[in-house]
Amino acid sequence: MNDGSRASERRRTKRIPAQDLPDPLKRMYVRIGGGERLQARTIDASTNGICLILPLPVYSIHDFEITLKPQDGSFTISDELVYIKPVNNRASRVSIQFSPTNDLSQYNALLAKKSN
Repeated sequence: MNDGSRASERRRTKRIPAQDLPDPLKRMYVRIGGGERLQARTIDASTNGICLILPLPVYSIHDFEITLKPQDGSFTISDELVYIKPVNNRASRVSIQFSPTNDLSQYNALLAKKSN
């Protein structure tokens, strides 16, 4: 299987909408590059990635390295943004497809829990 097929297969994993996620994953603390810590609202998540609404206009995103931390602070994941789209002049929709080298065990354990 070539890299394009693997990437496409990873994107097809089941996405869990925000309302069905456990509370710590419904909002995430994020840092883009070395910038300030922001709170982002989760749109959906899967074992391979997460989609968020950032309170940041798309034109102000210059660094694609992002660090995520759930509300309970139980883990940190750093990776690169793979998708950015403006929502309005104050917010952006971003997606992160997790690299296979990330340790996602704590994230996946939270993801497997049902929403409260």
